[in-house]
Amino acid sequence: MTKIDKNRVKMDYFEWLLSKIAVDPAKNEHIHGFKWLFSTDFEWSHKLDANRAADGVDLRSTFAYEYGYSYPEVRKALLDKQCSWLEMMVGLAIRCEDSIMGNDEFGDRTPRWFNVMVDSLGLYLDCSEDDEVILKKCASRQYKQDGEGGLWWVKGTKKNLRRMQIWDQMCEYLNANYKEEIHL
Repeated sequence: MTKIDKNRVKMDYFEWLLSKIAVDPAKNEHIHGFKWLFSTDFEWSHKLDANRAADGVDLRSTFAYEYGYSYPEVRKALLDKQCSWLEMMVGLAIRCEDSIMGNDEFGDRTPRWFNVMVDSLGLYLDCSEDDEVILKKCASRQYKQDGEGGLWWVKGTKKNLRRMQIWDQMCEYLNANYKEEIHL
């Protein structure tokens, strides 16, 4: 049995995640920010948000299949790694597109859903202390009631998104902004 290069697997996986959100690592000015999101563990305070972490970790098996790695090889290479913010956000963007918003007329909008989250959070993707504070505030639900500063900002809502799991926040956002396009 040949020994796998764990660093190669991690790099391939990182680049695969970026490909899902249409980011070219060779041309993106925020590549260090994406690496930082990949190295930062996703934290949550709402118990149902553990499902978002599970979605992120599930991407690893899809990656293994698509890249021709065995899942045990990928698991071994990433054994020290909990779900990262990047994995969670990419996983959620994919799930949003595949489960709710998929529409051949518009093509794959996975990158759009990812960017909505980045914008709602107010991330700079520059590895600054500001970005760290933003993620900590999001994880502990210290953002505005309408979701501004969280993953899904629903402008004008009277609902308190801080009390909702991330999935329900996303559904509120989609319902408020894309109601005609939702395909369940």
